[in-house]
Amino acid sequence: MKQLKSSSQSTNEDSLHETPTSSPTKLLISSLSPPAKKRATLRMMNRKEGLQRGTISSIRRKFGINLSNTYSPPSSTPSQLEEAIQDFMCRDDVSKLCPDKKKQINHHQIRYRLNHLTVLHQQFETETKIDVDYHTFRRYVPSFIVKPKVDGWGTCLCICCLNPQIKLDKLNQLVSTKPIIKQLLNSMPVDLNELKGENFSVTYNEWQKIKTPGSSSTVSKKVPLVVTIEDFNLEQHLERIHQQFKAAKQAKIDAQQSDDTATMQIDWAENYCIRQAQEEKGAYYFENHVSLHSGYVWLKNNAFSFCSMSNCTNHMAEAAWCSIKDLLDYLINDQQKKQINIISDSPSSQYRNKTTIYMLNRYATKHNITMRWIFLECGHGKGVADAISAQMKRKMDECISFNPTKSYEKSLDFVREIQNSTSIKLFIYDQSHIDEIKKQIPRTLQTVKGTAEFHEVIAEPTGLVFGKKTSDQPQVKLTLRF
Repeated sequence: MKQLKSSSQSTNEDSLHETPTSSPTKLLISSLSPPAKKRATLRMMNRKEGLQRGTISSIRRKFGINLSNTYSPPSSTPSQLEEAIQDFMCRDDVSKLCPDKKKQINHHQIRYRLNHLTVLHQQFETETKIDVDYHTFRRYVPSFIVKPKVDGWGTCLCICCLNPQIKLDKLNQLVSTKPIIKQLLNSMPVDLNELKGENFSVTYNEWQKIKTPGSSSTVSKKVPLVVTIEDFNLEQHLERIHQQFKAAKQAKIDAQQSDDTATMQIDWAENYCIRQAQEEKGAYYFENHVSLHSGYVWLKNNAFSFCSMSNCTNHMAEAAWCSIKDLLDYLINDQQKKQINIISDSPSSQYRNKTTIYMLNRYATKHNITMRWIFLECGHGKGVADAISAQMKRKMDECISFNPTKSYEKSLDFVREIQNSTSIKLFIYDQSHIDEIKKQIPRTLQTVKGTAEFHEVIAEPTGLVFGKKTSDQPQVKLTLRF
């Protein structure tokens, strides 16, 4: 009897230490990934009407799967939080458009963030009063808004800035191989300080593209130039860059805070060459070109981009005024603006010339408003206008690619295709409109003395015109003679 009791106790103890065996079905269900388990559940829910009575409760008890709940697929429409974050990130004070036409993500022009995501997250919470954790905020940031790289902005090609930088970089590279260069670099600041007070001429050669006689093509040639040492003063150049950027930024802020002010930034893009989708490679075609004059407008409760298109490839001052005439009429007559600020780069053939000064004065006196034109420093005018023209060129490329059997010959053909699929305001002008502007300009109009040095021109409704060498300097009265 004792042996039987001991054997029975040992068998009971062994049975207690044994792990309970699970069914193969339950083991299979538990090994499935969550997406696979969800797909299997959906298939079973579609066929649950054919199951026997009690099967649903048995499945819920054994496998933890509830077939009684109705499954609603996730909504594809963005939530209010997601829309709020996207609108915030697309603001011009939070991110800026990349001016390169080729840089895009998911068919959107790339925008570069102007700060770290942690800072933008705090700014979003402060402005919108919405409490959202950082990971959710980061998940809802659009994919086309990225962190900028050093060379991602497409900086302007400024010879005054590039030449000293390239020379200094090369000298630093040669320091390790040529010891004498180290001595030159150490003595360079002393020599440069001594040159500040000097006034003499410098002769040097520069590569320039020159048209050959009897041909429209250009050839690179060395051209001797004679300039004064004052032209090599990089400090003044950098100061003008800083002051004009500062004035342009303040003009945008004034437009966003005042009901009576509008600010626009404009720039000519390279002419768009129209190519047909089914043209033969290597065959000669007469190329049609479209002129693009694009920009961005800042208002208090609104901001929008625009683009003026034409078959005429004239980029002179009269064409520039013709391209923005309809926009100015809209701002003056419909929006009732009393001050209009215009920001642009400073090529003398397009913007900074006697025609611009005359037209500023004409608009100011005719409409009883104040007109102000801010010229950015030469070589540093790249901005949002270049990004708008890049968007337009990509839209035009898509028109040709998606309609291979269609022939595009003029700007109006593109406007009809694009105007319903973009938020950019589109304007059209032709040679006849430019001729009308030319008739308004006196033929005897004389050049205003010192125009090449002005970086800001102000025309008041009283008929007075003032100029500034930089926006922080005192204004000087200008006289128009014709």
